[in-house]
Amino acid sequence: MSKYVLRSNKLNGTLLFEYDDQGVIKEFVKDAKMDEHQLAYLMLNFPVTESLLKKQAKNNNWKLSLVDQDLSFDNFWQTYAYKVGNKKRAERLWNALSKANKAKALDYLTRYETFLLQNPSISKLYPETYLNQQRWNN
Repeated sequence: MSKYVLRSNKLNGTLLFEYDDQGVIKEFVKDAKMDEHQLAYLMLNFPVTESLLKKQAKNNNWKLSLVDQDLSFDNFWQTYAYKVGNKKRAERLWNALSKANKAKALDYLTRYETFLLQNPSISKLYPETYLNQQRWNN
């Protein structure tokens, strides 16, 4: 998974593109003011693949930066935001994960939170249970 921030002197703000392991768009965040022409260009030339984004950035002289994801346990613990259970066990489980699984575990949290909001009768898992059961693979 890769995240890129796109900046341009013709753009007031930034655009964030996130791609999955196959290089296909997973998430797009527009944090910029764009006029009609810029929006139309983006709609017609939306970079649905990572390679297309890189090609367009090169052709248009855009500033494209790869965003490093914080894969530390502290980041997971803060992001998970349910500080119950055995923190040390959760940290050992976290440290045993590969970088890819750490990234997946963090990326899945937004969908997991949405699922919990839509299903209020289901309680949030303890962090170590989330990690031990690798719920991001469900």
